[in-house]
Amino acid sequence: MRALVLSCLLAGAVPTPAADVAPAPVIAVAPAPVAIPDADLLGPDDPPHMPVADLACKVDADCTRVFRRCGTCDCGSPVSVAARAAHETERERRCAAVEGPVCEMDCRDTTPRCVEGRCGLGHGGA
Repeated sequence: MRALVLSCLLAGAVPTPAADVAPAPVIAVAPAPVAIPDADLLGPDDPPHMPVADLACKVDADCTRVFRRCGTCDCGSPVSVAARAAHETERERRCAAVEGPVCEMDCRDTTPRCVEGRCGLGHGGA
């Protein structure tokens, strides 16, 4: 027997696994869940996302504020003057049957401004 093993080794024979051994099972890994976009989590009183095009500006005068939430618990959102009416109309439609919270907000220190071609709410000013 020893001579047989030695002759196999010298001949370069490599032992093979037994044919009756089952291959290891392949374990499937489920893909990571896809994140639910914020829009899917919005309630009827939450505003849709602001399109980037509605924030375009060249100077501060191109920017204004629009209230997008139902109720009065925010200082509004910056928007281009050209897009303001569309956002006000959308809010009126969406909030017609929603009784939003009423709050007293101090928004005096936020001013619509154009920064690098995009409307935002800056501090200071009227």
